[in-house]
Amino acid sequence: MTKLERSVADQIGERVASQGLRVDYLHCPSWHGGLPHTMACTGYLDGVTATVKVRLHRVAGHAISYDATLGAGVFATATLVDQLVRQGFHQVDCGTRAAYPTRVGEKIVCEVSESDQHAEHRYVVATVTSRDGTVRITHYR
Repeated sequence: MTKLERSVADQIGERVASQGLRVDYLHCPSWHGGLPHTMACTGYLDGVTATVKVRLHRVAGHAISYDATLGAGVFATATLVDQLVRQGFHQVDCGTRAAYPTRVGEKIVCEVSESDQHAEHRYVVATVTSRDGTVRITHYR
């Protein structure tokens, strides 16, 4: 990775770490020094690709700064676990994958129980309904 790509990857990595994600790699198109400049980079987060939008601009003197935003494309498993806990489920297990692509129709199966003491486990399915990571939760009957 270039120095710019490494810096952007580190910044995005700090933002997504709380969701249990890590940035494995970032690839940006060639930049020839013109400012301001906007580019769409490809981020690789736990085996899932996502767009990272980078806007380069000049600050005081000759210094260059950037703003980086992680676009749609990645859904953190930890986000789903938090959502299920807020809905009242306990002992939520959605597997070991840290992330899923936000492809409409993608399904994530989680094992849950309805109380801390309730030994019976059941399964719920989270189906991605939009590229921004919205999911619909349904139950196996």
